[in-house]
Formats: sequence, C-alpha cells, structure tokens
Amino acid sequence: MSATLKFGAGSWAAKAGSVLAYNDLNNNFKPLPFTFTRASTATRVNESGLIESVASGVPRIDFLNNADGHLLLEPSRTNSALYSEQYGNSLINVTVSRNDVSSPDGEVTADRIIDNSSNGEHLLSYNSAGSVTNGASYTFSAFFKSDGTGGRGVIRFYTGAWQYSVYNLDSGSVSYTSGGTSNIVNYGDGWYRCSLTVTAVSDYSGLVGQIGIANSSNKYTYQGASSLGVYFWGIQWEAGSYATSYIPTSGAAVTRAAETCNNGGNNQVINSTEGVFYVEMNAFDNISRISLSDGSSSNRVSFKIDANNIDFQYRIGGSYSYRVDVDIDTSNTNKIAMSFNNGVFVGYLNGVAIGNPISGASLGQGVLNRLNFNDGNSADSFEGNIKEVRVYDTALTDAELQALTTI
Repeated sequence: MSATLKFGAGSWAAKAGSVLAYNDLNNNFKPLPFTFTRASTATRVNESGLIESVASGVPRIDFLNNADGHLLLEPSRTNSALYSEQYGNSLINVTVSRNDVSSPDGEVTADRIIDNSSNGEHLLSYNSAGSVTNGASYTFSAFFKSDGTGGRGVIRFYTGAWQYSVYNLDSGSVSYTSGGTSNIVNYGDGWYRCSLTVTAVSDYSGLVGQIGIANSSNKYTYQGASSLGVYFWGIQWEAGSYATSYIPTSGAAVTRAAETCNNGGNNQVINSTEGVFYVEMNAFDNISRISLSDGSSSNRVSFKIDANNIDFQYRIGGSYSYRVDVDIDTSNTNKIAMSFNNGVFVGYLNGVAIGNPISGASLGQGVLNRLNFNDGNSADSFEGNIKEVRVYDTALTDAELQALTTI
C-alpha cells in the first residue's frame, strides 16, 4: 500500500511560496511542491505551543492541539478591534493590572481584570473600526485564563442588540450564552480562546464590545467584593461565522490575506483511471473543496465540504459518474477516501464504506494532473486544517480502505 503522493502526516517542508508533498515511486523520495500564496503576515501555534507570527507568503504549519501539525488555510479576515493587547476604552466597576502574566505568545503582556465592591456590571469596553450589516454574522473573541479566584470570563457585544456568553475557566466550558453561538478552545498553560458569534439584527456603526468578569451564577451584574478576576489577552472582532487565527492590532484594524495552496503533483503520480484519493482534515464553516483535476472543474475527483456534509464526487466532462454525500460534523477531524477502479467507485468515511460500490464512466489516462485545495478551477478554496493527504495510483482493498480511514 504505497502512495504516489503524500502530504503532511507530521512530515512538513514549507518555505515562502511553496509547501512540499512527496512520493516514493521506485524507492526514490521525490519532492512535489504546491504553490502557496498569502499576501500578508499571519499567526500560528508553533511546536512549543506558543502563538507566533509567520512572514508573508510562508505556509502555516499549525500545532494547536495537534503534535504532528496541520496546514492551516484560512480566508481573508480583518480584526477591527483597534488595540488587541491593551485594555479597553472604559472601565465599569473593574480595575486592570497590566502585564501581569505570560500570554499565549510567551511574552508577559497579558492583563488581569479585577472587580470592585460595587453592585453592578463588571466589564471593560472596546471600540472598533468597523460597522455591521443587518443579517451578517460577526465574531468577537478573547483569550482568558483563570487567576484562581473563581471569576468567569465574559464576552458581550452589540450588533443591533446585546448578546453575551460566560466561560468557566476552571472547567474549560461555556457556562451560559444569551444568544448566538459560543465556543471555547484550549490553548494550553491554562489559556482558553473564547468566542461568541451572532447575527446582526440591524445596520450599526460605532461598534461596542466588552469583556469582563462573571460570578459562579454566570452573572456579570452582581455585588462585587474586589475578590474576583480573570487574566485576558488578544481581543479580536471580525466579520464571519467563526473565529479565525489571532490577528494582532495596535491602533488600527489589520487584515490577514486569504491563502491558496494548489498545483501539487502531476499526471505521473496521479492515475486518472484507477487509484485512491485520501484526506484527513477538519473544515471551517464555508463550502470548500479538495480535488484532483486537469485544472478545470469539469474533470475531477473531489470532496465538497461544508459545515454539515461531505460530498464524494468523480466528474467527467461536467457530468458525475459517482456522487454520494454524507451528513457529518466537518469541524471534527474526519478521514475520507474515494476509490476508483476503471469505472467502479466507493467512498469511505472514518472506517465505514459509504454504501455499495457504484459503476459509471471513467476518465482516460493522463487527464488528472494536479491536486488543488479548491474545485480544480480556483473556486471554493478549502478553509480548515489539512493533516494528511495521499494519492494512490492503484485501488485498495476494502480492508485497506477501512484501515486507512479508521479514526
């Protein structure tokens, strides 16, 4: 079971403008570069678990909760919070202790927010450079860490109406959400990235976002005693339905450019008539694709992915010879494979065959000549984490496909 193209699985080689795949045909380990673009700096989590900046055009091999690393591919996003690492424009019944503890980037730049003895809200406010549009999604995120006092983190922001979430930093869980979608991700060393996504209910400018402290009853309005606090760092406010990687700001909004990674492989390692296309990944919220193609969307072997579905596709001249879709949460890690053998097709997902083999027309030899993280023709670029990709030039047995895709 030898792959003609292998990508990831803990073996990464990345530099400005490219990231390598490999093949071991004839026992000769040959590089197969993908073309990579991103016209800005960006951040990643490095092997030591710390957030660091990556230069423009350099692929991000990210190690967040993954010791082997994954290729991180994201859309363009703007952090409209003007000062991501400084406390807010106004303090409401709290004090702030500056540079109190090491932040997720390893520097001692994280602050501590502490309540006072007032009976009222315990928050601090942030202004933003942005505005919101009715019906669009927006995400506010911040890093929180327990200071040992039992204080809980709060995110609250306004998009035509106020919504808020409370985060239990001792259990690493969302403990209350008034509306929208909340999430919490463990970044290690006690730090959690907490986020709240809401849909705007009216057009609005002069955005106001807040972070703060809640008590054990998940209330940020309570009788304070100058005894509850939390550490915080890395404020981000972006248009979109999920939080993307951290974008530092220091007085103005900052935009991270979109990434593309395409044109890996060639028709010497991709067999159009027989083979297996395998991917281990987790995806973000938008529709995206990973494909073997001829540079068009008409002839391709591909996986179409959205938040709740994976569509297995083998296409000739714009018509489908094989198409099967499966409902599944694609934000979790999934292992997917499609086997094609002279017009006989079968898909596998996490160790299970997707129905019975299906017969249909087959592409001719030499048609497929590239692997793209899009639809084959620049649309539907993949957004998510790529842990591993393999291409085989011969079909695998059911037992081999089951073993390959088992989580």
